[in-house]
Amino acid sequence: MSDQEPKDVSSAAYQDRILSHARHPVGYTEEMAGAAAFTATNPLCGDEVTVMVLTEADGRLKLGYHCRSCLLCKASASIMVSSLSGSTMPAARDLIGRFKRAFEGSSSMQTNDFSDDMRAIFDLQRYPTRMSCVLLPWDAAAKLLYN
Repeated sequence: MSDQEPKDVSSAAYQDRILSHARHPVGYTEEMAGAAAFTATNPLCGDEVTVMVLTEADGRLKLGYHCRSCLLCKASASIMVSSLSGSTMPAARDLIGRFKRAFEGSSSMQTNDFSDDMRAIFDLQRYPTRMSCVLLPWDAAAKLLYN
């Protein structure tokens, strides 16, 4: 077994996770009554994603989204919603910040600090031209949760 084989197997598993989220998205909805929303667009490719959030009585967040976007943006939004739903506002803000810093490479954070689904997104770093697609829903959520 070469040193490359485990990475290739992992990469294939990550690709399967991305495809699964794109085909069966978590939190995809046209609207959430009473939710605050923020829409972000990527003028370079035309991707558009709207992230919605409701704060439940216990302070936990319920998130949803809808988008007109590429597969990677849709999968990233699905993974983001599944990772943030049920969090408190401070925990969601923290996770968004840590994820974005790590994905953009401005952090020495290990990807092991994230869920399997989130680690699947890190496999997409090898496509620098698609980073904006992946980060668009996270940017929308950050603007929504900080404003």
